[in-house]
Amino acid sequence: MPGSDVVVDFSALTVDVQGHPIDAALDIDQAALFAFRGLEPLEIRDRLVNNELAQSDIAGWLTAFPQGTSVALSEFGTMGNKLDAPHYFVAGTTWMVALQANEGRTASSLLFLVPDARTEVDAVSMLNETSHIDA
Repeated sequence: MPGSDVVVDFSALTVDVQGHPIDAALDIDQAALFAFRGLEPLEIRDRLVNNELAQSDIAGWLTAFPQGTSVALSEFGTMGNKLDAPHYFVAGTTWMVALQANEGRTASSLLFLVPDARTEVDAVSMLNETSHIDA
């Protein structure tokens, strides 16, 4: 739902985007939130897969440091400062959550969030089947 403080639960993850085993409670220590204005998830996926995603495609980038196996939009900020991310969670923007493991700064798992006024969903679960990109 646009404007809501969506919570992403990743407690069910047992493998990363490359199929390597992970323990979500121990291995995930950072989350990045990317905003893409005017791009749909499939367009972003195709650009990622084809190595064609440009820095200019990203309208905003925030980080959070989950203390457990979930992270809310309100936990994201930049350079140690919180930003009211739910305020910017509006229609016309596709958001991508990228979880990062403490052994590297590459994405461990990915999830797209698309604000939709027709739904009242304020929590989503990241599952092994939904946390990777198929080309």
